Amino acid sequence: MLTILTTALTTTIHRLPSLQPQSSCLHTTTKINSKSSAKIDTIGTQYCQEDDDRPGIVVTGDPKGPSRLRCYRRWSQNSASLQCHWTAGKDLEQYRLCYCCDTCKKCMSFEVGNGSRHMVPRDDLYLNKNLTFWVEATFGHKRLKSQKLFVVPMTAIKYKAPQDKKIKLVRSRGHLTLTWKKPEVKEIHNEIQYRRQSFGSWNQTDCVSSESRPRETCKVSLESSSAYQLRIRRMLNLPGSTWSGWSETIFIPAEITQSLRLRWSFTDGPSQHCPGERHVQLRWQPPTDPGVDVLSYNLTFQPALDKPSITKVLQNTSSYYTAISLAPYSVSIVAINRVGASVTETISIPPAPPQETPNLNITIINNRTLAASWAHRKVRSYCIVLELVVESTILSNTCQSRKLREIEKNTGRHLATGMFQKVFDGLEPLKRYRVTVHANEGIVCESESGYTIGSSSVCTQEHAPTRGPSKVNVTNINKRSVQLEWEELFLDQCQGTLQEYLIFYRNTRNHSHTVTVNSSTLSLTLINLNTSTLYTLAICGVTSTGQGAKTLRNFQTKDYDQSELTAIVVATSISIMVAVFIVASLCYLSIKRSKHIICPTIPDPVNSLAVQSMHSSVNTSQWVTSSDDQDVTDVLVVMVSVQSDSNIVSPSENDENEIMSMTESVGLQTYNDSFSSENDPALEYRRQMGLEEDRCSETELNQLLGTEGSELVISDIPPLRLQPYTGSGLNLCGNMISLLAVYDQNLTEREAGTRQHHL
Repeated sequence: MLTILTTALTTTIHRLPSLQPQSSCLHTTTKINSKSSAKIDTIGTQYCQEDDDRPGIVVTGDPKGPSRLRCYRRWSQNSASLQCHWTAGKDLEQYRLCYCCDTCKKCMSFEVGNGSRHMVPRDDLYLNKNLTFWVEATFGHKRLKSQKLFVVPMTAIKYKAPQDKKIKLVRSRGHLTLTWKKPEVKEIHNEIQYRRQSFGSWNQTDCVSSESRPRETCKVSLESSSAYQLRIRRMLNLPGSTWSGWSETIFIPAEITQSLRLRWSFTDGPSQHCPGERHVQLRWQPPTDPGVDVLSYNLTFQPALDKPSITKVLQNTSSYYTAISLAPYSVSIVAINRVGASVTETISIPPAPPQETPNLNITIINNRTLAASWAHRKVRSYCIVLELVVESTILSNTCQSRKLREIEKNTGRHLATGMFQKVFDGLEPLKRYRVTVHANEGIVCESESGYTIGSSSVCTQEHAPTRGPSKVNVTNINKRSVQLEWEELFLDQCQGTLQEYLIFYRNTRNHSHTVTVNSSTLSLTLINLNTSTLYTLAICGVTSTGQGAKTLRNFQTKDYDQSELTAIVVATSISIMVAVFIVASLCYLSIKRSKHIICPTIPDPVNSLAVQSMHSSVNTSQWVTSSDDQDVTDVLVVMVSVQSDSNIVSPSENDENEIMSMTESVGLQTYNDSFSSENDPALEYRRQMGLEEDRCSETELNQLLGTEGSELVISDIPPLRLQPYTGSGLNLCGNMISLLAVYDQNLTEREAGTRQHHL
């Protein structure tokens, strides 16, 4: 027995460093460490027996017993302990964790008490052995055991979940790329879950990294316009490994696809600012798509100089105000969020118009050498630009330190105190050059991108211009003024520095005038000219050597100004309109009067009093009681209608004789008095109808009416059957005869009826 114990101890000492008794093979239970409750058992003892499943005594997998045993080793550089936890059983208070090493035929047990987890120290483990773990507890006369768990402690690793801040996210064209550092350079299985922001179920994708790479790189396909939530867990890609917990939910903003619409405008700067700088305000449109979550805007200024760009990071704003120099600039903007950036938008700010400034002096040394000098300023560096004006080509663009030794090193010269000079040689004669000096990051001027000290142009050799200005236009020609416009005088070969333009104009009477304007003026208004006069115009450029070639134009002033001509036209138009209106009115009145005379209005016989009286009377005796003012005239009108509509022929001579006898047998003195020329209604009617020229005289009319009246009084004749008036009868005598003929016909029919009655 002593021999066996000695052999076991020797084997343990060789297997475990620092005399750690994890591999002892004792046949009896022995306490290993005073700080640990571990016991080393042999398979033959009653404790921790792996295959001891006796019915009714030792039960494995009972629902009341412990379950869901998990054992793993948390990954860290110095961690080797094994953590085990399980789900406690029902009404169980004392637990014991056991494991057995099948290859070495050894088992160990750990008294846990009423807890549901236990950490197995490194000293009590076989790290590279396949160990079988289980948990058991006593329930009455039974021993309840959990299911077995097979673990190799060296590979039973549980990593920490990736940290949100250490994960790099990039979205582009519907793909999300995630990158983070591995805990160790091994093959790791990553599980990624994602869903739309704040709703929906989780979608899952797997990502297995290469064993040789130190960083994880996983890709997920997502919709560009939607925001998502994402979480990650991982485990070592070996059997027995345990998943890490889920990482914190990571917000994945949508891609920025909207245009920022960057624009710029010049603004008024402060009352006191450095000369040679411009104040500009930049504005843009923040993205409004949901879920983009813009963090910042990167605004980059790149002047057309030999100097690095300047980038400003702005947050929670949509505008920026700054000062820039007179040089051309390229300004770009990009919106940044957690997963990427918007498309870069770039605008160009053109250079300021060149202006001759006294701050920069240009000296012509010879026809191939120029020297530029300026006063020293408290700036970090100077940028000097040499440009060929005709071809707009930059020949030199360099930035130099303000220190004297650096200026001298770069072929500069130091003149009097506080003055600096830059010499340009190797130039071509008869060419125009422009020199511009910019100062960067001045101390006095707070412009972040610098300001311009000065700009000046000069020719290495000067002559008078060989041609005059082109496209000279004479516009807005009036009675006493004209407008002149011309294009700037560009010389193919510089003949000198243009100082001014000279304008000559002369009329046909040889009265000449001269006007001078500066070289930047391209238009002029000539005033106090003579009316309707021909002028000759000449314009030329002037350099230091004299006048150049002239451009000639002719023009003639007008007789009237445009306003005067308009007033004349308007007055003439109004006069014509008034005359037309008067003539039209006179014509209308004349036509209306003539129509009234030629075509008088004819009364309607149907609605006359005679017709109404005849229809309402019972016998002819009522005719006698009619008034003199209505009966005779109405009868005349109605009977005209009867004659016209009935197509009755003219009466015979017998009818006329009978009418004349009737006239003689009745005294008509009473009727003649009432039908006088003064108050006779028939005559008045005839006058209204324009019938004064009728062939019947007033005497004949009175005789006829007297005869008719007497017969109507003495005769018992029913009322006449009259027809509605549809025609017109202007022959009064003929109509009267027709009336009497009808009366005679009715009388004859009456007498015939009486004779038949007697018979």
